[in-house]
Amino acid sequence: MGFQTHCTTSPRYPQSNGLAEKTVKTAKHILGKARADDKDYCLGLLEYQKTPVDNLKSPAQLLMSRRLRSNPMTAARLQPHVTPQHVFRNQRGACQYRQQLYYNRPVKALPPLAAGTHIRFHHEDGSWQPAKIIQPVNTHRSYHIQTEEGQMLRSNR
Repeated sequence: MGFQTHCTTSPRYPQSNGLAEKTVKTAKHILGKARADDKDYCLGLLEYQKTPVDNLKSPAQLLMSRRLRSNPMTAARLQPHVTPQHVFRNQRGACQYRQQLYYNRPVKALPPLAAGTHIRFHHEDGSWQPAKIIQPVNTHRSYHIQTEEGQMLRSNR
């Protein structure tokens, strides 16, 4: 049926949730431009929703199976056209694979760390502090660690 396992992102590492961060940044930019030009922000958000992403359909087309009205627009282009799910998944998978290939090009594989290994982790205040690995987490390169104060955290490599 195509079920995917739920994989959480690393805490305090927004890069791992890049698409959501990019969307929020774009929406804030659209709202700021609309306020500066004294125009309706809804038109800007509508244009953003109508913009195709990575050779796929636009978010509005994926949600409603049709194009949204804009100027100029013919009635024929507003008719619903449902894309089969397997076609969309193949297109999206090809785009994601291409992105992953370029993103991971400079990455090298690191050996896994064993439980009980003493490490240093980057604390949220910017300092490096000692800790000990308690156990690996099921996600890639992620571990439960314990600080010297006894606090349990999740960290990745």
